[in-house]
Amino acid sequence: RVSREGWEADDILGTLSAACSARGDECFLATGDRDSLQLIGDKVTVLLATSRMGRSETKVMTPGAIREQYGLSDPHQLIEVKSLMGDTSDNIPGVAGIGEKTALALIGRFGSLEEVYAHLDDPAVKPGMRKKLEEHKAEAELSRMLGTIRTDAPVETAPGTYRRGEGDPAGAAQLLNELECTLNDPVDTDRGRQGETEEYGHQRHRDHHAVHHARARRVLIHLL
Repeated sequence: RVSREGWEADDILGTLSAACSARGDECFLATGDRDSLQLIGDKVTVLLATSRMGRSETKVMTPGAIREQYGLSDPHQLIEVKSLMGDTSDNIPGVAGIGEKTALALIGRFGSLEEVYAHLDDPAVKPGMRKKLEEHKAEAELSRMLGTIRTDAPVETAPGTYRRGEGDPAGAAQLLNELECTLNDPVDTDRGRQGETEEYGHQRHRDHHAVHHARARRVLIHLL
């Protein structure tokens, strides 16, 4: 687990993926969050968890897949699209009255939010759209900032940092013993409430045994 107080999980993913790319390493991000699509690059692939017709599936998202699905030349332009259309699930306001189709058309034509505002007089920008853009420029700029995943989180990026060590088997064994977590508890049919059936007694034992196993696994994972 990698975390840093005050930093979003997206920013940590962005930082680690950027570090992988800078080293020339292949990076695969398995996520269901479409915000991560902006991180895609020549060395960064997103394995996007989605559902279709009620069945789970994974889409392999690459720069080519972004071009095919969104008509954008660069995955980073998804940030620009969100700055215009917003995202209510992330409290990103965008420009009121501009949806995904219009945002994709504007960014596909001009390339970035900055260039959209530099070409408000372009015939492709209709009067009604121009008015919305002018009235909500501050919200668009704020949305761009909010929608951008950071790649400078203060976390370790060297691969060796996350290699699994030898652990502490002796310490794990001692703690398991202290917690009385044995993996071969004998069956005791005399235990249990008075009047319970033999089958119910065995079931209680199995449940008890399962709890011990679960506790043991948690401790071993923590210490090894």
